[in-house]
Amino acid sequence: MNVQLPPRGRRRPAVVAGLSVVAGLAVVAALLAGCSSLGPGSEEATDATTRFFESLAEGDGTAACALLNESAREAVEEQTDARCADGVLTLGLDPDARPDGTEVYSRAAFVRTGPTAVFLTPGDDGWLIRAAGCEPVADAPFDCALDGS
Repeated sequence: MNVQLPPRGRRRPAVVAGLSVVAGLAVVAALLAGCSSLGPGSEEATDATTRFFESLAEGDGTAACALLNESAREAVEEQTDARCADGVLTLGLDPDARPDGTEVYSRAAFVRTGPTAVFLTPGDDGWLIRAAGCEPVADAPFDCALDGS
């Protein structure tokens, strides 16, 4: 193997080279940290779920529908033959349901609400609900009272 060393006058001192490496690693770390904060996290998913059920408890269908993604709003209207703000209040969702566990997977979130669950997807300003009142079914997908999947 033939290795050629740079001329003596052109070698960078070890300290300068080390600082360059450290600075480069700092930039990479900052970029990675920024990427991880691009999407909403579990706290935001829990908050969106809480606000959704509080809106139902208050009879505020408009606020509840604002927390649904477009396909969920359309599903409510198709299922109930009413505007989303009116129909979402008639789906039989438990207004007293509260989050008791949240899992986030990149572009989806799953929030347990006692015996049922809520599925969320990221929207422009945070998590939006795409399915709610979902009960597990043996050897099958969940059965959801509101399903905008």
